[in-house]
Amino acid sequence: MSVNVNREVCVFLISFLCGIICSVIFDLFRASRSVYRQSAVIIGISDLFFWLVSCTLCYACIFIFNNGKLRLYEFAAVILGSFIYFLTLSTVVKYIFVNFFKIIRFIFKILLTPARFLYKMLIAVFLKIKTAICVK
Repeated sequence: MSVNVNREVCVFLISFLCGIICSVIFDLFRASRSVYRQSAVIIGISDLFFWLVSCTLCYACIFIFNNGKLRLYEFAAVILGSFIYFLTLSTVVKYIFVNFFKIIRFIFKILLTPARFLYKMLIAVFLKIKTAICVK
């Protein structure tokens, strides 16, 4: 009997962890939205991607650790894990993600500056050639 109880506690803890992981992924998407401007289409696609990843993760946890048997306490554990995460760690994790995305954006800005400069120079040369040809 204790083996079954231990297994059920393990499944509860795995489901709890699954709720935390899904919430971290949600914070990752929230942080990216606060740093990068996104169109409604991109937001819709990222929401769909989030739900696909979250559902796949939860399904995989249920299938692997509980042989595909659905129990009400698994859903409660996912919700509880998410709830506790948002009460405790969400602001810190989102802050870390936002700063990470800002650093990445800054690095790309530095790396792309020579390409932008070259592009502007080529456009300027092209416009001068165009006006020289059109005037004659």
